[in-house]
Amino acid sequence: MKNLLNYKKVIYLCFLGLLVVLNVFCPRNVFSAVGVYEAIHFQGKVVNSDGTNVSDGNYNFVFSLYTVATGGTAVWTENYSSGNCGQLAVTDGVFSVDLGSCQSLSGVDFNQDSIYLGINFNGDGEMSPRIRFTASAYALNAKKVSGLTVTNTTGTLTIPNGVTIAFSGSNDLTFTTSGTTNATLPSGSITIVDTNTAQTLTNKTVGNTGLVFSGSSIDIDTSAGEGLVVQGRADSYFQTTGGNIILQPAGTSSTAVVKIGSGSGSNTPDLLALDVKNTSGDPTGADGYMYYNSVLGKFRCYQNGSWTDCVGASSGSSPFTSSSGVISKSNLTDKVNFTISESGDYGLLIDTSIAPAVDMLQISNSGYGTVTDGVDGLAINFSQASNANNTTNSAINLNITGSGDAGDVLSGLSISSSGISAGSLYGIKIGGITAGAGTEYALEIGSGWDRGLSVSSTSVFSSSVTAESSLVIGSGSDTFSFDPVSGPVFSGSARPSKSMVLSPEYSGAVLTDYYGAGTDTNINGIMTSDVGVGTGQSEYTSFYQWVRTSSTLHYYTVAVKVALPKDFSAWESSNSLVIKFATNSTSSSDNVFDVYIYDVNNSSTAIVSSTGNVSSTAGAFTTVSFTASSGLDDNSGVDWDSPGQVAIIYLRMGSQNSNWVRVSDIQVNYKAKF
Repeated sequence: MKNLLNYKKVIYLCFLGLLVVLNVFCPRNVFSAVGVYEAIHFQGKVVNSDGTNVSDGNYNFVFSLYTVATGGTAVWTENYSSGNCGQLAVTDGVFSVDLGSCQSLSGVDFNQDSIYLGINFNGDGEMSPRIRFTASAYALNAKKVSGLTVTNTTGTLTIPNGVTIAFSGSNDLTFTTSGTTNATLPSGSITIVDTNTAQTLTNKTVGNTGLVFSGSSIDIDTSAGEGLVVQGRADSYFQTTGGNIILQPAGTSSTAVVKIGSGSGSNTPDLLALDVKNTSGDPTGADGYMYYNSVLGKFRCYQNGSWTDCVGASSGSSPFTSSSGVISKSNLTDKVNFTISESGDYGLLIDTSIAPAVDMLQISNSGYGTVTDGVDGLAINFSQASNANNTTNSAINLNITGSGDAGDVLSGLSISSSGISAGSLYGIKIGGITAGAGTEYALEIGSGWDRGLSVSSTSVFSSSVTAESSLVIGSGSDTFSFDPVSGPVFSGSARPSKSMVLSPEYSGAVLTDYYGAGTDTNINGIMTSDVGVGTGQSEYTSFYQWVRTSSTLHYYTVAVKVALPKDFSAWESSNSLVIKFATNSTSSSDNVFDVYIYDVNNSSTAIVSSTGNVSSTAGAFTTVSFTASSGLDDNSGVDWDSPGQVAIIYLRMGSQNSNWVRVSDIQVNYKAKF
């Protein structure tokens, strides 16, 4: 490992280097210095552990600055090696370097007395102890600027009396601080700018003595095209000790506007508050003057040579008169028009500041009954414009809020009247319209009401439906309608469910070898009708029974003609047609039940059929079920789907070896239209 020979000598050489560089930083003649070479010259000697000089050559050096004697993190490092600052030459063990010539020292804060230099020679590790920097004698001159004594007393920079600070050329003086900066000037006459040219004063704060102007016709002005903004941070005053305050935009040669606020409109507008006179009588005035008189509770305007009330004041008489707190219209020929030219929540507002004890708005012509056709107590002509927006509007919108107290009653619309001896009286009358392509509702009651329509028990609710109209309850395709000609009709989900049941012996049924799809030739057996229960069942049922004792399967058929009822609208979606049957055996080779259904006017194609049916439990009644979509009403081929339409149901039963077949109820399940 290499070491610095004669440690005290090396330290001494280091201090000499510091004396030189600090002398460079603080030359005796500041004004003669063109620039400062910001580097620290350092020289030292490196010897082997036996005291001999290291061989001449180029070596790696790493110089580091610390703010602590040991440990810590380097605040600056300069690496003299290949690829960095280049190696340093060592001759007779001596090396010389300008610290900061390769890696700038600008980031090091030398305004402290604890700067230490660490040296790492040729990768042997940093030498110990580190070398502490000290100042040279000439560095003490840093307390003076070209001979001027500059002192720092609790943050105050003091410059001797009679000294002028001058800036040559186009140099600007800028004070930069992260906190509050105060520039304190002594009392007396102080010239901040010259008086020969225009000067710019930016971000000026004026103290409690104010800012006083004198001797000029215009005290504050701006350059062309530049506005003037005066801003306060609390209540602000613009007042005079004598004379008027005149606001005259654009001068006297053109018309301009004095605005309070932006004038663009908002829900928090700026207000113009006029002064208030709290004694009777008017002040001296001139045309155009205005103020508020709190004794009269009115705005007063000076017009046409005298004071008058601003509201309702005109050169003619007012159409309104006031007496005992009531404002009345003077004659019935005058009209009051409200023209709304701006958007808002309302055109006319009647509001209260206390709970009202009287009607908030009353329209009455009591004692002056109308004798003219077309006169209305309240006429509203309200229309909606066509556009791309989905808008919802109402000619009258009643939004009511009940108290919720037991016994309280609140009505959105209350109509009361006395009966009449002749003529017609309508509480509400909805006139006729010309129907269009849209959907028109004369009356719609939304959801959530406990009673959609309530008629007093002491009243008679009657609906007079003429032959030209019908009453419809419901919406879309789900309605109940009453037509005065054809009667009531249900449609859609409003239709009730009904069932028609045929039980043996079916009315009009016949026994036949014909089963619709053909004719049986082997028909030896016994057909009977009886009543009983199925195996494992307790319900008695009537049935036809076919049984053959021999070992060959023979068939016989019960045929019944069925017409759909007159109120038939559609089949139920499931279990539309259900036929109850039972077989003695669960094997279709011993007994079997087939069903064929044909339209009475079409014997070539079956509407639906089901063959090979047996009980899943021997002797127990089960069912054959058909749905509308299975063929009864599938809009394919022949359907059985209209009132009065007749079909023949063929119930074909096959038996051998005394295994019987029984057929019981036929159930038709459908939606009724009335």
